[in-house]
Amino acid sequence: MTPQLALISINPSFESIKKVDENGVEYWEARDLMPILGYQKWEKAEFVIQRAAQACQNSGESIKNHFTRTVKLVEIGSNTVREITNWKLDRYACYLIAQNGDPYKKEIARVLMLDGTTLRRYVERFKEVGIEGLLECHYSGGVADLSPIEQQELSRYLEENTLPTSQVVATHIKEKYQVNYTPNGVTKLLHRLSFSYKKPRVIPGKVNLEKQAEFIKEYEAIKENLGSHDSIHFMDGSHPTHNTTPAYGWIKKGRKNDKFIATNTGRQRINIHGTINLMTKESTTLLAETINYQTVIITLNRLIKKYPHGKIHLILDNARYYHSKQVGEWRRHHTRVKLHFIPSYSPNLNIIERLWLYYHKKVTHNRYFPKFEDFRQATLYFFRHLKRYESDLSRLLTDNFQTYPATAVANLS
Repeated sequence: MTPQLALISINPSFESIKKVDENGVEYWEARDLMPILGYQKWEKAEFVIQRAAQACQNSGESIKNHFTRTVKLVEIGSNTVREITNWKLDRYACYLIAQNGDPYKKEIARVLMLDGTTLRRYVERFKEVGIEGLLECHYSGGVADLSPIEQQELSRYLEENTLPTSQVVATHIKEKYQVNYTPNGVTKLLHRLSFSYKKPRVIPGKVNLEKQAEFIKEYEAIKENLGSHDSIHFMDGSHPTHNTTPAYGWIKKGRKNDKFIATNTGRQRINIHGTINLMTKESTTLLAETINYQTVIITLNRLIKKYPHGKIHLILDNARYYHSKQVGEWRRHHTRVKLHFIPSYSPNLNIIERLWLYYHKKVTHNRYFPKFEDFRQATLYFFRHLKRYESDLSRLLTDNFQTYPATAVANLS
């Protein structure tokens, strides 16, 4: 099977009109096929079919093995019948019809999954060498400019060194192997070597995986021993700045279609301190001038009022205000509130970090707030109406903690 015959065999419009006879043999009817190829008038369509049948015979094939003429009598009124001519075609016959049709018809190019230029080139080749020459496929693939050993060396080098662009990779190849590659050629080479263009994942430089593993075990123990009225909450603070955050989105190609968004000149920011209930996704949030021990105590008092029964387990980081003398004193008078501190440099273990990211996606990305108060009100509205995002948050805010592979940490040193 030629590449083009293979392509026509998987074309959706072509396959949708396929039929199967009582013997399980697939076939196509010309009156179904020709409109797909852009022929609405049967007279012109039948002329193309005759040309295709002749091409079949010229190739040494028997026409009757691929083309079968059929006639059907159809009533047209007043006790009158009319003969309707059709052709029963196999896959090869359909291919020959497409090849012998008008090469300027876009419908034919679409069925063959070829552009018009390529299709016309095939027609010219057919005129020169006939069907046998057309059906020959001499393509053996391109020859790689780098040897297999050199490709392995390049792959190892790129595993250890992240080069920013294909042009930089091309320059490295030129300097190392004296081989010229275009940026597009480099891109194809890197795809063959199983590379993709993406950013590295960020990981805290002082992360301790052993302590993270210990914390996760402790957390699982807390979950296993939860009482019927107990709850788990994640606590943290965030400090979004009153400024526009450009974010990726689908924009039409071309400079004339570039989108622009205004920015602010000030550096005012909102201080948010809050918690998120792991089970209900309810948030207890406070916007304050600053986050300190007083802000923490206000948040804690709101929590015990909101959850009057059972233990309240709080997962939080090691910010200084959580360890303040005043917060410690408050805890001594409210023993059902249990604070569980995650290891240092472990934002991946605090689920509320995902809420902050989601907040930015919904509030600050690609949005301009001329006044700080507009920004503040949009932030308040988001946290007061989290139910609007219940579907997203139920998938996002789970305790399926992101963990780091040991190899990533080892490479930090």
